[in-house]
Amino acid sequence: MVEHLYLHVPFCNKICSYCDFAKTGYQERLVEKWLKVVAKELEERVFDTELATIYIGGGTPSSLSVQQLEALLLLLKPYTKKIKEYTIEANPESLSIDKLYILKSYGINRISLGVQSTHQELLDMMNRSHCYTDVKEVIAHCIQVGICNISVDLMYSLPNQTMQQWEETLYDIVQLPITHISLYSLTIEDNTVFKKKQYESLPIEMETKMYQKAIHICTQYGFIHYEISNFAKDGKESLHNKAYWKYKDFYGISLGASGKIQQQRYDNTRNFKSYLNHEYIQTSYQEDEKEVMFNMIMMSLRMKEGLSLSEFKRVFQKDIMDVYQKPLQKLLELKYLVIENQYLKCQKDSFLFLHDILIEFLD
Repeated sequence: MVEHLYLHVPFCNKICSYCDFAKTGYQERLVEKWLKVVAKELEERVFDTELATIYIGGGTPSSLSVQQLEALLLLLKPYTKKIKEYTIEANPESLSIDKLYILKSYGINRISLGVQSTHQELLDMMNRSHCYTDVKEVIAHCIQVGICNISVDLMYSLPNQTMQQWEETLYDIVQLPITHISLYSLTIEDNTVFKKKQYESLPIEMETKMYQKAIHICTQYGFIHYEISNFAKDGKESLHNKAYWKYKDFYGISLGASGKIQQQRYDNTRNFKSYLNHEYIQTSYQEDEKEVMFNMIMMSLRMKEGLSLSEFKRVFQKDIMDVYQKPLQKLLELKYLVIENQYLKCQKDSFLFLHDILIEFLD
């Protein structure tokens, strides 16, 4: 049974300088056509209705009008009967209080805000439309309407970003009434403004120092470092993202979305014309058992709790110590990994070496 669904909203009021996701500028008529195809795709491809989590991402879902948001949420309503976590991404400047009341009325209980920085010069460089005042105001509005589970996205290793700017952003954010922080280290992708301007992210040494500074400040203010790039107040970990990290099955709906059902992975088309012609899937492939095993290890070791050894055995009918005897023996002796309470997990500082740890399993 598939319990998780991701739906991609490919519209934005402005295109951020770093973004390589499937997106286009907001056009009212195009949104209306897209909504009709989303309705058809949900009907044809989503067979399990008792979902535990839904995540509406983008793009910028909050770029839709109040009426369009309601139309989208109405399409998803049949799948929300047993929902535990219902998240929507938003930008501070486009999440009006009217939209928040609509979101609340359809059961949205978690907001993920694209903040990235509280420094205006960095926001301008990224082509973001909000300011720090907007962030504080929209968080207050979320709480006012009763959506108090609020996550904030932050970016570091931005071109010319200083450690002082990063520290100030972190201190600005941790003191807000939020429950979750997600960190993103800038990767400059092809077909982005940053790439065309030949910008570069910061040297790896500075990036590492920024990451360590974030760990120090976030944990100092009561956020639990539960995943390599994510921090949460107690009990507010992202259930949807944890499904990814535990390598659970999930549906991917709309342009640019990806999904996994059993050992079949698929990527939806990023081409609007194809999607509007109901040609949803661009690529699909079957993973073999070795791939699934490695991917489960790779994703689970991102989490502080690590990989459940009993779950690995349940899925594959094999003991992980038999499958990966040599790499596990080496990594346990080096104390990069540890087994506690039947979970295989990274030691305290081993997140910094996760890439090297995973290479051992590839052997």
